Amino acid sequence: MNPPSNSTDNREIKMKDGNSRMLKDLMNQKNEKMNTTKSLYRFIHRHKSVSKIDMQTEFKIPLSTLNRMLDQLETMGLIRKSGLSDPNGGRPRVLYEILPTAGYIFGIAISRSHVTVLLLNLRFQVVGEKRFIVTRLHTPNKTMKEIQKQIQQLLAEKQVDKDQLIGIGIGAVGPLNREKGMILNPEAFPAEGWLNVPIKDIIEDALSVPVSLNNGADLAVLAEYYFQYPRVESILYCTIGYGLRCSFIQEGSLLNKKDGDASSYGHIAIEAINGRPCSCGKKGCLNTYVTFDAIMDSIKPNDLPSFQPVENIAEYLVSEIRNDNPIVKEAIMNSALYLGIGIANMVKILHPKIVVLDGQLVHAYQDYYLEVKKAIQENRINQSNDILEIRMNSFGEQTTAIGAAVQIYHEKI
Repeated sequence: MNPPSNSTDNREIKMKDGNSRMLKDLMNQKNEKMNTTKSLYRFIHRHKSVSKIDMQTEFKIPLSTLNRMLDQLETMGLIRKSGLSDPNGGRPRVLYEILPTAGYIFGIAISRSHVTVLLLNLRFQVVGEKRFIVTRLHTPNKTMKEIQKQIQQLLAEKQVDKDQLIGIGIGAVGPLNREKGMILNPEAFPAEGWLNVPIKDIIEDALSVPVSLNNGADLAVLAEYYFQYPRVESILYCTIGYGLRCSFIQEGSLLNKKDGDASSYGHIAIEAINGRPCSCGKKGCLNTYVTFDAIMDSIKPNDLPSFQPVENIAEYLVSEIRNDNPIVKEAIMNSALYLGIGIANMVKILHPKIVVLDGQLVHAYQDYYLEVKKAIQENRINQSNDILEIRMNSFGEQTTAIGAAVQIYHEKI
């Protein structure tokens, strides 16, 4: 499947909400006959554009039955004919695709530094986007109200009725209670009050729309797998910023099962005896060498006479890279070495085919990215015919929110 596009046809956005009601009605059906129709819809959605021959091969049903189901889905306004296949010397085949405006999904990413709110159609194309910076004033109450405000603004701007929403997916910094939809006690949030926050209930009560919550790293790797590497056996995803969060997916299944798994990778011991003290109470955790705070701690104020405490460390580091500050650059490159060694240790255990790197420094400073890649390759166990690909994430700061939309779609449709 192609990656989401940042553009969409305005004519499609102005549809009536009848199609979305039809979609919800279809998915609420429980009888066996409708289950096959639902599976057919999902198959067309997953393959983007597909012929009857492909559908018959997959479902092994008579052509008359297939035609009846396709006519039903077309009448409901859920699929449409999308053109003809390349004949390749034979007879062209009619292709079918889902109607992307038969419903909409919100994907939301909550991080230590900012919140991203995306409105997507059913093809996971981004219809609209809002973003705000997280400050010391962003308590859970203020953050939830701002998210609700931006959701309402996007609905109004894009002329989408709330009844057209299939659901809202949210990816957040852990640890989480996924079943209850609750942020438990995240590290490094600038504002107070982020303890046992029932995000799912708050948003559902305010908007009357189904909500799903998961670790941001898990949703980011889901987006990479779904759009970029669906045939790749295993992917390790690592995002570095105010904390290190990782996730591992193998053949479509996430390894992380328990609360806080995404953040636990940062507590791999690098120098357990003489290492730096960590917030977990141990010494030498990877976090103490690679996070934004760790980089700042390694910069001695007397080495930088003009140094002043900063609230937004990410912006400061990126700014100093652009100013070619040698002291800051050295500290960042030292952290890159530790990060590469830590990820190499993960690779030795998990044996991924691809490692995807994410974070503001990864995208803002190429030397940092290249140093991390080099350290991973030099410190992992090389096996014969064992090729490891290391790449940047595909969708930038939208990745987690897109993954959140993918998850809520598969939960509700």
